[in-house]
Amino acid sequence: MAAEYGISGGSMKGDEGEEGTPDTDLATVNMRIISDSVLMWTDGDTSPEFVALVMATSRLLAGGIAAGTPLRAAITWGPVTHERFSYNSPRLGGESLVGRALVEAYQAEQRQQWSGGYVSQSAMDQWQRTSGYGAPTPQQMQDARWLYPYEIPMTDGSTKHLWAINWTRHLQGLTEGLIRQSFSEWGKSVPPHVEPKVQNTVAFAEHLADV
Repeated sequence: MAAEYGISGGSMKGDEGEEGTPDTDLATVNMRIISDSVLMWTDGDTSPEFVALVMATSRLLAGGIAAGTPLRAAITWGPVTHERFSYNSPRLGGESLVGRALVEAYQAEQRQQWSGGYVSQSAMDQWQRTSGYGAPTPQQMQDARWLYPYEIPMTDGSTKHLWAINWTRHLQGLTEGLIRQSFSEWGKSVPPHVEPKVQNTVAFAEHLADV
């Protein structure tokens, strides 16, 4: 499983003891930051790993809005290979991270016209196949307000009905003004070519506030 985030004021609200927060102690989410992208992947592809990746993605998206660096995200399912290697010297070494899931996540992230993210259909199908053993199902994650079925806005003007990741649950006092401030370039007005992304992000936040 993999997630890709592309970087396109407020405060974060912690989840300690928050109702609807699943237990993911047995899952590991790995992360690397490369230039303006954040790569995340899990060691396995069972339901607990999916849940942990959704929760990590939700928090990161909210953190991007709060920090003034709106993000886009996509969670996909597929093979990922991570290796570290060295050349018999503590000063010489490297790391590789490759896989179809990362490519698909990158492409899916790039196609979105907002600050937000979603779980791909292939990832949802795998989640359904591995659900159980006490891990929440997608429907339970929706009931707990981590996921929500939504028409995801795309750069070509179309929408896709998929499971959106709810990042609004982590922000206190979320307003349109806060979202616009996050998208603005260091206090300047929002550029015209960015305005559709802002409007789509605001629409999602307002929709989630009403459900």
